[in-house]
Parts: sequence; structure tokens; C-alpha cells
Amino acid sequence: MNTRKKTILESFFGVLMNTCPRCFGGAVFSRLLTMNQTCPKCQLKYEREPGYFLAAMSLSYSMGFVVVLPIFLFLLFRDLSLLYVVGIPGVILVMLAPITFRLSRLIWLHFDFRINPQEFEKN
Repeated sequence: MNTRKKTILESFFGVLMNTCPRCFGGAVFSRLLTMNQTCPKCQLKYEREPGYFLAAMSLSYSMGFVVVLPIFLFLLFRDLSLLYVVGIPGVILVMLAPITFRLSRLIWLHFDFRINPQEFEKN
């Protein structure tokens, strides 16, 4: 297995392609919202400890906020009813939830592996 440190660009494509942060060969998610426990190729354990992905949850909320806030502000100043101003961004947020869930976990996993790879090797 190639153990050289991956570049930021490789990590970026690893997030987009749903690949393991160590080997870049195995999939992190087996289905849209189902994560593998370990990498199918190199057996890297993804969730190191209970609550490991709490930071990813915060990242997911932040991504949703960044997407919905401009839409909300645009609708707010269009003299629309409150139902539209709150409803449209709410629906968009619900539709984005699976995407932000998946992306935030992949980003967190790749980021944490880049800054602290030896912690993954302990498990």
C-alpha cells in the first residue's frame, strides 16, 4: 500500500468520489446514507470512537445554513407571505439534508485523517 501523504487536491477528489482517506480505493458509503464500518480495501475503521462524527454534524448544519441564508434573504425582501419566506428555504434544506450529511462526514473523515493519521492507525 502506498503510504505517502496525499495532497489537498487528492483529498478533495477523495471526498467527491466517496473514497477512503487512507487508500483512496474503498468506498466510505455503501449507499446514499449508509456508511461502511471499515474500508473494504484497507480495513481502516471509519468511526474511531462514539460521537466521532459530531463535528461533521456541525459542518452539515453550517453547509445548509450557507446555502439557505441567501435564498431566505432574497425571499424576505420580495414582499412574499411568511409561508413562502420560511417554507421554500425549509423545503430546500430538507432536500439538501442527505447531501450535506454525506459530504460533511466525508469532509470530516478526510480532514481528520490528514491532520492526525496516527490516531486512525491505533484502532
